[in-house]
Amino acid sequence: MIHTDKAVVPSGKPVEIWYQLTNTANRVIRSSPGTSTEYAVEARDEFGEMVPDTGLNAKRRERIEREDADPDGPPAMAATSMVLGPGQQSLGVIDAARFVDLFKPGIYSIQLWRRLPKEAGGSEIRSNVVVVTIESKLQ
Repeated sequence: MIHTDKAVVPSGKPVEIWYQLTNTANRVIRSSPGTSTEYAVEARDEFGEMVPDTGLNAKRRERIEREDADPDGPPAMAATSMVLGPGQQSLGVIDAARFVDLFKPGIYSIQLWRRLPKEAGGSEIRSNVVVVTIESKLQ
């Protein structure tokens, strides 16, 4: 599940998306360091067109698809693994504007996605969608 505290953001400012991952399985889920602990961002404009990725998101999408770890990631993130017991949650925030081009004023639908660990089937999971309005700096 994702949400934002700011549904209207000035152009060029961070677009903070808060995420909550809940283990709904009846067993412990372990994610190895790398792509099973990373999220990619997908955004569409008000006409339903995909918003271009930044270089960071394009690389992350490729890594998630190949299930590779991030060789350029900070050491702390490269060593991060996640263990969630049944019902436990992982919380965090991501600046969507670092991953997709949200500079142009408009209304955007934003979604996060990730890959489950191989032991949990390795399938892709997607969050709910949040809507954010980017306003011109001149307003």
